[in-house]
Amino acid sequence: MGKSILFLHGLGGSGDDWDQVIPLFEACGWRCEAPTLFQHLRTRQTPPEALDNLGFNDWIKASAAYAEHLTNEEGEKPLVIGHCIGGLVAQKLVEYGDVSGGVFISPTPDAASHITGRKLSKSLNFSAFLLTMRANNSPLRSVGLGWGMLNNVASHERAAIIENMRYESSRLSSELANPLSIPGQTSRVTTQEVNVPTMTITCGKDRAISKSTVQLTAANWTKAKTVGLSLTFPNIGHWPFKEVGSETMFSSVLEWANTVECIKTRPAMPRKTAKIISLSAA
Repeated sequence: MGKSILFLHGLGGSGDDWDQVIPLFEACGWRCEAPTLFQHLRTRQTPPEALDNLGFNDWIKASAAYAEHLTNEEGEKPLVIGHCIGGLVAQKLVEYGDVSGGVFISPTPDAASHITGRKLSKSLNFSAFLLTMRANNSPLRSVGLGWGMLNNVASHERAAIIENMRYESSRLSSELANPLSIPGQTSRVTTQEVNVPTMTITCGKDRAISKSTVQLTAANWTKAKTVGLSLTFPNIGHWPFKEVGSETMFSSVLEWANTVECIKTRPAMPRKTAKIISLSAA
């Protein structure tokens, strides 16, 4: 039986976002699956009205179904690596026990972190606006994405990225702006009973999900039975897929994943203080 990873994209994104990352993991024997969630609704042009029925809980259910599929085929639960809202969904899969570990890259904050984060970062108040295609049909489309999400991507690369982005539902945008409105209280991530390895990645030049907000997420994972690892990459922004120096970040994730694969059958280690590392990705 093989080892597998489920990659979850962020707002406006698709499975294609991971195209340059996946070969790095496949070279080490990982089976990689990077689905585009609801691609029949989250289109690049003229989305159907049904798109606006999608909410955060739909993202969780769809991602859990992919994780279950990998578990059935491989005989063991996959790791999950999520970016942006995919990072928040990944946390829920870890919380629910659907995966064997998780990596959260610039994750959208859960309800508790969102409330505190808004006090710490003005950019978080506008992140849902900046990162959704429906909002960015306004004249702020390029300015908003360029400033909030692609600020660390070379200027000549930005137009192609924006063109490839997908529409998101207005319901989802509303829920992310007010996470407590999400049915079932699924916007809260409870970590205390989690006993699998996790990693939270903070990107120092991210203007969409601020460093201080991501560190709130990382702090939440220090409460888990298996204390989460936290890495900071000062020179990476919100879109690492096309940023210079991001190889360092993804190589660190791969190294961690390979280590987890080797030790996951061992007994859990005693709980200890979280290890926080800062790596330069310049």
